Amino acid sequence: MITTIARHELRSLFLSPLAWVVLALVQLLMAYIFLLNIDNFIAEQDKLALLPQVSGVTVFVIIRSLGNVPTLLMVVIPLITMRMLSDEKRLHTRVLLLSSPVSMRAIVLGKYLSVIAFFSISWLIIGLMAISLNLGTQLDIGHIAAALLAIFLMIMAIAAIGLYMSSLTAQSAIAALATFALVLLLWIVDNGSKFDGSENLLVHLSMSHHYQALLSGLVPLASVMYFLLVTAVFLLLAVRRLHRERVYG
Repeated sequence: MITTIARHELRSLFLSPLAWVVLALVQLLMAYIFLLNIDNFIAEQDKLALLPQVSGVTVFVIIRSLGNVPTLLMVVIPLITMRMLSDEKRLHTRVLLLSSPVSMRAIVLGKYLSVIAFFSISWLIIGLMAISLNLGTQLDIGHIAAALLAIFLMIMAIAAIGLYMSSLTAQSAIAALATFALVLLLWIVDNGSKFDGSENLLVHLSMSHHYQALLSGLVPLASVMYFLLVTAVFLLLAVRRLHRERVYG
């Protein structure tokens, strides 16, 4: 049943002009960022050759480019998740959804997997764009793999937050803004600790901290578990929200 819902939602996504605009926007912006970093690398090769420790193409071009991906994800993922559950309430079809024999967990997971499958296309194209530089130079594939893992985990977490926010309101615009605001808060929550140099709870709650840890080429278990935990918590909250509506109306 979960796969059936996921296929239906994914089909509906590709029938929406917004989905195609989002895909095109992500790829155009990432291609521009990649080309800009390649041009900067070529222009500064003479200066880089004089430095004792030189960052190669992997760090100077690919990792620097992938560092901009979270900003894009914060904007585009809420645009896709905002209608997943809010439209059901706005169009008064949620009553039919809640009265169906399908479990709330299957509904949430089906819709969630459709979003993940949709953004996996962008993730795959970004990965191919990065790996394509291997045709002209030697890349650190392990470092790139860790960075791509960071992006995929980020997609999972933001999609789960967006789905939960969509379950709270009938207004898709409010769901999108709430998702963006919460993700941005989680991203910058450790900014205060950066100024005083302290290592506190806010650092461990920060998406930015864990994303940068993975972007460095390492795969800390704590960072992976952070994104998985955020994903699980918000999916569970979405399931509980729908279950409460089914029971109490």
